[in-house]
Amino acid sequence: MSGDMLQHKNLAVFFVDSYDKSRREAAKAEAQKDWQSLKFTVHSLKSKARAVGAVNLSDTAAKVEKQCMEENDAYLELTMPVLYYEWSRAQEGLKQFVAELDELPAGQVETENTGISMDELLILLKHNRQPDALAALERMIALSHRTDTIERLREIWQKVDEIEFREAERLLIGMGGDAVGR
Repeated sequence: MSGDMLQHKNLAVFFVDSYDKSRREAAKAEAQKDWQSLKFTVHSLKSKARAVGAVNLSDTAAKVEKQCMEENDAYLELTMPVLYYEWSRAQEGLKQFVAELDELPAGQVETENTGISMDELLILLKHNRQPDALAALERMIALSHRTDTIERLREIWQKVDEIEFREAERLLIGMGGDAVGR
């Protein structure tokens, strides 16, 4: 984040807000031994964790993702509690981080707009470049200051995460010029 605390805070809020839904999805997939669904959930977690600096969680998610592809039941049964523990710790730490930043005087946490353009994001979507598009959307969310824009970008992020690129394109185009820097 190059020391950009507002951007880091916005990414942390995004991580915290998506925790409950993602955690339920992971638990359901694990209970059903639906390793393909779990793979997608932990892939997303891996990216989000790396974005907020939860490196251990990201690394564990990467290992779980690999074992999901191999459908390694024994490994996954042993490792999922570790993943949930690290995920919970990251969640609680980020909640505390956000709360502490909220206590700082106004203006003490500033940011600059170095976001990706809507055209650049559209190109990523058209070429189905999921990891790059997710990272770009996370940065756009972090840089945005308008609640309505953040919500729309999160909706687009979800579509990209679910590999629904055409729907993500449609939503982004519908945003017009509101996508960047607000």
